[in-house]
Amino acid sequence: MNDNDIQQSGEAAVPEEAALLQAPPAVLTNDKIRFSGVELLRILAILLICINHAVQTSQLFIDFDNVLSVGAAFLRIMRYFGQMGNILFVICSAYFLVDSKRMKGEKALGLLFDSALISIIIFIGFLICGFKFSAMEILRQFVPDLWFIPAYVLFYVIHPLLNGAVRSMSRKSHFTFVLVCFILGAVEMFVSISGSLLNTLVGFIIVYFTVAYMKKYMQKFCESTKANAIVFCVFFGAFLLCAVLKYVFGMKSAYVKSGIVIDGFYSPLLLPALLSLFNLFNKMKFKNRVINYFASCSLFVYCFHENPLLRSIARPAFYRYFFGLNADLYFVWVLMCSFGMFLGAYIISVVYKETLHRLMAFLSKKLSELLAKIIDFFYKKTVDNGDIATVSDGESDK
Repeated sequence: MNDNDIQQSGEAAVPEEAALLQAPPAVLTNDKIRFSGVELLRILAILLICINHAVQTSQLFIDFDNVLSVGAAFLRIMRYFGQMGNILFVICSAYFLVDSKRMKGEKALGLLFDSALISIIIFIGFLICGFKFSAMEILRQFVPDLWFIPAYVLFYVIHPLLNGAVRSMSRKSHFTFVLVCFILGAVEMFVSISGSLLNTLVGFIIVYFTVAYMKKYMQKFCESTKANAIVFCVFFGAFLLCAVLKYVFGMKSAYVKSGIVIDGFYSPLLLPALLSLFNLFNKMKFKNRVINYFASCSLFVYCFHENPLLRSIARPAFYRYFFGLNADLYFVWVLMCSFGMFLGAYIISVVYKETLHRLMAFLSKKLSELLAKIIDFFYKKTVDNGDIATVSDGESDK
């Protein structure tokens, strides 16, 4: 990864480096340093995801869905932070990938290789600590259970096709598509849809088309601090109100508790708020190399802190110890776990980025080049055979 992107006047750069492991570059200055507003938002997004995962694990020890207290209410709301972080990641990527004209295979392969290697490294650590695993559990370490990563890779791979669709749509048809998706998002709040990989990818695509419409046709809104602040406060306030009501009434109704979903990828409450939040951060034109560097480690942080073994063994052990000391301080223990995961995963990610990631980047580049040659070979063979067949058919007709 590097910062050798080209600035375009009045527009965000068309990124050669619209990569997965690195935050997509925001508007660049002549000295090739990205503005850091969007990069800071990516760091905030991964913090929100860490908090969410810490809250999820804490439910093994406290059923805060059925406890009516201020601390339990905060934990219930904090459980939505993960989806907020996921949507922010997709918004940040989509905003710049809209201008990208091609997909770089080594980026997609690099992320898959990195996630697998990180999983294997953690697995080896558990073996050294004396843990035993079945053959199936060993095999699973090569394809870690990280739902966001494969969906994100597929999203990146197909983004040139999405760009072609965006360019071919009229403004009215584009607006109609986005409006229909928001209506479906409202329906999904009351009719829950299974969170499969395909459904997640569909969510990514809908966010992508929404971001594309905003960037293409709503420039005045994007540049207005006041308008974005109002939209964020109104929609996020409405979302928080719904979250509190869902928490209170969910203790009396199983349908309200499990059947109503207010944090889907195209939630009509959450998505407008997060789009406005993105615009506010995107207007920050300061430059900071440290922020940019840490933002480039964000998906490494995700792979480390949400590793299946750490999620199922290490985090419960942490809570088991501290809840044993004083269960009444559950809110403190959740915050400690959240920020501990965040800081610890960032430290390990920086070390990984400067060492083994370089090897993975090299291997993914070479494999991508090899695959490109194989595809070219079969493509030429197919085209040549097709041409011959066409000529032969033409001669036989004569």
